[in-house]
Amino acid sequence: MIHRFDTGHPRKIIFGKGSINLLPNILDSLGLRGNVLIVTGMKFARVTGYLDRLSSLLKDHGDTVFIFDKVEPNPSIETIQKGVELAARVGVNFIVAFGGGSVIDAAKAISILPLQGGSIEDYFYDITHRPILPPTLPVVAIPTTCGTGSEVTKYAVITKGLNKYTVLGDQIIPIAAILDAETLSYLPSEQFAIAAMDAISHSLESYFNNDSNIYSEVFAITALKILLNNYMNGFNNDIEAREEMLYGSMLAGMAINMTGTTLVHALSAYITPRFNIPHGLSNGLFIDVYLKKITKALPEMTIKLVKNLGFTTDDPKEASDIIVSSIKQLKKYSGILIGLKDLNISETHLHEIAEAGYNFKRLVEKVPVKITFEDVIEIVNEAYQIKI
Repeated sequence: MIHRFDTGHPRKIIFGKGSINLLPNILDSLGLRGNVLIVTGMKFARVTGYLDRLSSLLKDHGDTVFIFDKVEPNPSIETIQKGVELAARVGVNFIVAFGGGSVIDAAKAISILPLQGGSIEDYFYDITHRPILPPTLPVVAIPTTCGTGSEVTKYAVITKGLNKYTVLGDQIIPIAAILDAETLSYLPSEQFAIAAMDAISHSLESYFNNDSNIYSEVFAITALKILLNNYMNGFNNDIEAREEMLYGSMLAGMAINMTGTTLVHALSAYITPRFNIPHGLSNGLFIDVYLKKITKALPEMTIKLVKNLGFTTDDPKEASDIIVSSIKQLKKYSGILIGLKDLNISETHLHEIAEAGYNFKRLVEKVPVKITFEDVIEIVNEAYQIKI
């Protein structure tokens, strides 16, 4: 029996080195022309020359270009409002997002309000459950990291104070995603490792998920195999490996677009804004410890996964050890095999971290085994001081 599944993808996905140069043709194929807002971060697009390059491509296409280059990591509601005000003031017809997950999330959030009005807080899904209705501004997403998969998902994560909130709906899936691995050649190895750990978390949290299905599983398993096999070379700035990682990250994004994430992201959502820890690193702190806990209770799924990764075992414990040790090996290689303690998070915060993660019910309910608060406490305590 095939269980029901529901998903959406961008109308166009263009993959390959140099594909940014195809932007005018892509816009023509989608019927996009007019006033365009480039949404990007504060530095990367300018110093690499990509902002000038994108502006030239768009101007040659006949578009009037406006630039919003104020997006910070974990974009705030204040930043979103500034972007919305600019888009509304100049009458933007579509958006081009160039950057990592924070930039693309910001662009997706900005795309809602010029045509719908209100505040982005009106669309914080876990509070209002308000649907995102058409019309919204079309977004063309160009990722410059290989982690979030935001270029293909219906999620945008926005920060208010010390809390992160999810904006969620098919209307904000980018109309097109352009994946050009040449942008990754500028990514420092440490940032690469952190972003890649986010993608690895996506693939595993999608696979071990109550909403996993026959379709999402294909994306999750394929993504994980690609990500594990290319992480080390990608860390060493091998552009071919980084291109594979970009592809794997996109596939993992497609997987979570169907299933969502689980406890790892619930814990990460709490510590990222409070302790100023990058999102991917936050996930990396917990993913192997979490898997060590749940894979023991899911022997058939775990054995199936490791066999798809190319290992031959029918022993549940060995299969669990393979997955956990594979992730630890990559973290150790790239210098991020660390614990909460190494990030100067006091032991006094562990209970509140566990409590916040456990109370993020939308994600915790997706964990495919019964998970108690005591289990979460155990996971957080083990993540506090990693033993190599």
